[in-house]
Amino acid sequence: MSEAPQGARSGSRLARMFGYVTPEDRARWEQQRHEQEPALTQLRAAAAASLGALLEWHQTVTGSRFDAEQRTASQARFESSYARTSTRTRDPRTRSITEVVGFTAVDHRPRLEPDRQTGPDFER
Repeated sequence: MSEAPQGARSGSRLARMFGYVTPEDRARWEQQRHEQEPALTQLRAAAAASLGALLEWHQTVTGSRFDAEQRTASQARFESSYARTSTRTRDPRTRSITEVVGFTAVDHRPRLEPDRQTGPDFER
């Protein structure tokens, strides 16, 4: 270990003892780190790119299937909750047909039988 002069850029011996790191040290370490990284060949790069594209396609297809299932379930819930009513009218002057579609909420509560003692058929 060579001693640097007191005013040198690398800092004093005391500073180096306490972990003073110069920009040259950082650059040297970065260069060594870069040299130790394995080289990515073109075949590896192509395989990685194709695998990434395949995964993206799979996520798109899976997401589309999930969305379709959600829309189907939502439509089934809507159809079971609402009754569809449509009225058609024909204009005799223009001979065009106008159809108006409406939806009314369906009451799924069970019907109760009328009370025998207070119902309309009860006789005293």
